Amino acid sequence: MSTLEDLIPDRDALLLNAMKHPGLHPKRNPDLEQAMKVVANEIEGVVVLAMIDRVQPVVQEVLDNYTLFNGDYADVEGTPEASDYESGLDDMFEECLEPYEKYLSADWLATHTIDSRLWDEDAVVKLSKSVGLEVFKQMSYGKSPSKVLSSAGFLGAEIEVYLTQHLAAKSQEQAEKMAKRDEQSIEDVVAVIREHIGNQFDFLDVYSNLELAIEEDDEILANGAGARLGLEDVDVKTLQLLQFEGHADAAQVVLDMVTADAPEKKKKTRAKKPRDDKGARQDVDGALNPKVLEMIKEHSAVKDTVVAQKLGVSRATYGNWGKGKVTFVPTNEQTAMLREQVVADVNGLLEALSLIDGTPLTAVA
Repeated sequence: MSTLEDLIPDRDALLLNAMKHPGLHPKRNPDLEQAMKVVANEIEGVVVLAMIDRVQPVVQEVLDNYTLFNGDYADVEGTPEASDYESGLDDMFEECLEPYEKYLSADWLATHTIDSRLWDEDAVVKLSKSVGLEVFKQMSYGKSPSKVLSSAGFLGAEIEVYLTQHLAAKSQEQAEKMAKRDEQSIEDVVAVIREHIGNQFDFLDVYSNLELAIEEDDEILANGAGARLGLEDVDVKTLQLLQFEGHADAAQVVLDMVTADAPEKKKKTRAKKPRDDKGARQDVDGALNPKVLEMIKEHSAVKDTVVAQKLGVSRATYGNWGKGKVTFVPTNEQTAMLREQVVADVNGLLEALSLIDGTPLTAVA
């Protein structure tokens, strides 16, 4: 073992895996320089794993043989013999690392081969990984990504070929997905959701994920919500087309389709309930009038995102509560938090009013 190349078992596998990095997605328009950096990082991971494969069995054998002849550390812990036991095992550990000593710094050896505590749980695994990291660090010290690549036997031209093929394949894959989206109907997507959620599911959870998948501008969040419903990215795109078909609440449209053939007991659970002018259900015990959140939004200096975080929910869920799309039954802690926010806002305005009028402040509690 004299170069990084000696520690790379499969060059093609390394390059193909590197191409899967998010930074090389076609949407990011990656260039050769970015690809070279990604491959250099991939080399580090492969080298560390290769070193672990080499070192871990040897270190484990050292520990097994030592305990076979000297017993477990627990047998001598807290006794005068403990010191000799520890130093003896440390010496054997350092000795088994001799083939790699020129790649291990003096600082590393001093830190890890003294009081190594190999008997601790997962110590062999952790120390083997540490050896791998240190070997790569020393073998790549002071080298730019291009130098690391050269040391590992990779040329820029070779990486450029892989990048070009990767981008072409991704473009073809995207084209096929677009074709699939053009061919599939909303009924196809509904069928996927039904199969994924089964008969026992939470209507509120399904609705929230549908709304996020359909209305969220952030592609990652939208696709994440879709994944929780068993959908692929292309399915989410199909759902989002509903927004352009004049539906005021596309998520509700899809949910109604999903539950259309649900068991009768589920239909009863889903029965429409009385609503006020905001659309919030009024016969749910402990439900908060959505006008409360509307007033907070209108008169508080605190942003919706902050209030949502304090309530422990997403901004989208908080927005649904405020719009009356989903009934909000707050916990005692959430009620206390909302009241505390309202009181703080009111007292701030009362203080301003007292300063304007020159009258004593009468705060609310």
